Amino acid sequence: MEKGTLDAVILMTRGCSALFRPRSFRPFLLLLVLAVTLRCGGDITVPAEGLPSHIEIISGDGQTGVAGGLLSDSLGVRITDSKDRPVADQPVEFAPVGAGAAQDLIPDTAMTGSDGRAWSRWVLGTRAGTVQVKARALGRSPVAVTFSATVQPGPPHALSLIGGAGQSGVVGATLDDSLLVQVVDQYNNPVKSQDVSWTAEDGGTVSDATTSTDAAGRAGIRWQLGDQAGVQTSHAMIATVPSSALDFTATALPGDAAEVEKVFGDNQSAPVGDDLTDSLVIRVVDAFGNGVPGRSLSWVLVGSGSVNPGSSITDDNGEAFTRWSLGLNAGQQTLRAAVPGFAPIVTKHVNVVSGHGPGRRSGFHRLECDSRAVGDGRPAEFGLPPVIQDRYAELRGGPVQRVRIAALPGQEQQSQSRQVVLAHADA
Repeated sequence: MEKGTLDAVILMTRGCSALFRPRSFRPFLLLLVLAVTLRCGGDITVPAEGLPSHIEIISGDGQTGVAGGLLSDSLGVRITDSKDRPVADQPVEFAPVGAGAAQDLIPDTAMTGSDGRAWSRWVLGTRAGTVQVKARALGRSPVAVTFSATVQPGPPHALSLIGGAGQSGVVGATLDDSLLVQVVDQYNNPVKSQDVSWTAEDGGTVSDATTSTDAAGRAGIRWQLGDQAGVQTSHAMIATVPSSALDFTATALPGDAAEVEKVFGDNQSAPVGDDLTDSLVIRVVDAFGNGVPGRSLSWVLVGSGSVNPGSSITDDNGEAFTRWSLGLNAGQQTLRAAVPGFAPIVTKHVNVVSGHGPGRRSGFHRLECDSRAVGDGRPAEFGLPPVIQDRYAELRGGPVQRVRIAALPGQEQQSQSRQVVLAHADA
């Protein structure tokens, strides 16, 4: 109906009402208005009765529950029409707002009863926080209302490693970064106010034996390493959940070099000019006895002879070695291991002289001498027959260590007056 026509009808109705006061004329007036409306080709809308006009929450809003759990109270709504009368047999949909708000809604569509009420049960989602469900009347009048709930974490279930693993530091020192863990429930939600127990192995210590998680479910401590170089371990565990134990590892590095020690090869014996049987080994250690790798050193001979190599770098165990070829002087020889910053380490050697003919390094020199000068501990001078004179012919003085009665070649019948010097040394 056009606005002008409607205004005319209203004026006419008001005029008629003024002329005809008795109630008996009111039906006549209504029929007249209807006739005019239809004559003008218009229509008129009368509010429908019995259709949803309003929806209200009657139960279940603002609850708190555990992640994944069923809320204690049902979600309830009441639907009324325009005259505030309950609407029966009206389908109502219950749906989560956003992902993860609900694991289930039982049922997800309910019918109102004669009282206009509909109900559903809410199984919460697994993520902690505030979540919502919307209840909506289906059909031509989609009135709706929203329920809210607070999801709390469940009981502590496991530890998550947050930080501090895989560090390295000097033995006996406190690591730079704290060890951090997070207590979570079965759905990985952080759990606050939970006690975490801490221990350390390998002689290390922790700053606190027990700490409590904060609002983000986190707890941490400082770790002081033990005095043993290598991989060390510490442990974290939820106090009430032994199966939650979590390991941290760290690499303890040797400290500064504090001492140089002899390991192997001192006080050997060998013929002059010969190579010693065993390598000479030294070790650079820190204050706790851990080997210090990467330290340079030199091998310094006092006198003749040679070493190979002449300089070394300590290995991962703090050790370095060399081979020693003796000089040509019988008696004690000396080799020093010189590590910068430390007094030289002295290796002594008692040199045993022996031979087996010109230029050879094994066997015995056969020397003719007066039997009275051999084996009695007194210094003796030995003349070397031309047949055995070689670069080892340096037997000059010093007590005879071992002797054997033997004859020189071609003189077997004179064995009683002949001596053979097997070894000679000046210790």
